[in-house]
Amino acid sequence: MKKVIDPVNYAKNAAAKEPYVSKSIRNKGKLFAIWKYDEFPYFLGGEVIELREDDYCTVEGYDGMKFQYMKLYPLEEGKRLYKEVKEKSQKFATEVYNMNRKVLGEINNLMRI
Repeated sequence: MKKVIDPVNYAKNAAAKEPYVSKSIRNKGKLFAIWKYDEFPYFLGGEVIELREDDYCTVEGYDGMKFQYMKLYPLEEGKRLYKEVKEKSQKFATEVYNMNRKVLGEINNLMRI
């Protein structure tokens, strides 16, 4: 059985083993994790509920699931960055959709379809 770590205590524990989790992040309390995903922008994120020693975490809103995190942030910074990424992703998706419609219209006109 894998040991489950309380994220608040983990974040405050200066002896945490993950070297890529900086001391400044460890001392900030609650954490926000990002993990790989197969659709643009190729990662998802959320507030950490449990942080495990095997580099996996459980996240609020994803009951019964665990994720291998790529990076941890202090909660508020992670939420802010993730919101910004989601906004930029939505803008990108809208621009791609509009460009597809424009090009398809031009092709239809060219081919007189």
